[in-house]
Amino acid sequence: MNISAIKKAVRIVSYYSSSISEEDKIVKELLDPNNDILNNYLYPFCDELNINLLTLESANAKMDFIKFCVFEFIELQMFFKSNRKLLEDGYRSVDNTGKKFASSKDDREFEEIENYIVISYELIDMLFNEIALCCFKYKIDLYGICKELQFDHSFIDTSLYAHLVGRTDGKRNSTSGSGFQAYLKKDRKNLNSRLVKLYKNCKPESIAYMLFALVELHLLDKAVLTNKSKLHFVLVENFGRIGTRQNLNANINKLWNPDDYQINQIEVYKKEIQAVLRQK
Repeated sequence: MNISAIKKAVRIVSYYSSSISEEDKIVKELLDPNNDILNNYLYPFCDELNINLLTLESANAKMDFIKFCVFEFIELQMFFKSNRKLLEDGYRSVDNTGKKFASSKDDREFEEIENYIVISYELIDMLFNEIALCCFKYKIDLYGICKELQFDHSFIDTSLYAHLVGRTDGKRNSTSGSGFQAYLKKDRKNLNSRLVKLYKNCKPESIAYMLFALVELHLLDKAVLTNKSKLHFVLVENFGRIGTRQNLNANINKLWNPDDYQINQIEVYKKEIQAVLRQK
């Protein structure tokens, strides 16, 4: 069984549990503008996780492997919980040179270690998205595993994880199976399948433009955009890798009061959607 990609992803977010000699190296590696976080850590992690679960035949073996994955993150709990205020105030950005940085709500630019904390937390959020999806796929009780390992999952902010794991009493939330198409107002099945072809695995910015275009075309109620946790869950179900809830929320919030460029972009997406609807 190959776990090199899993180990690599865990290492880059493990500043807290690393040796002193490794700490600075890890921080600079993650913040390197040439370091593609998705392609270097997230996607290999997702592929390796899914391949290993596919090759393991028994349900117990699959569960043990998920336990191993969760256990890899146990030492990180207190580090991120102790930095909760920083994580609540921070958001990730990229400047025009490609440099990754984080900023506070009062526009104070963060120091290097603060950048690392915000960006590594975002990566953990995406990694647990994938673990939760796999548990949903193979009917593995992720809540039970976290409880058994004494892993406090509350520090993870992914809405998908919370939805799949269930409430704090361990009762799993139910899903209707209808997904995003249930939100659509007309020709749901046909429209949904065409939207998936257009926007599968798109960036959160594109998903936000799609949502506002659908609202203006009277194909989606605007009220849907206010329940962002549930919306992110069904969007991930439907469109795949669209980024974290935080990124999607940030892009949706920008479009409540759009500037001229954003208004034009919404019009572009409206025309794109109208074009596919005219196709037979």
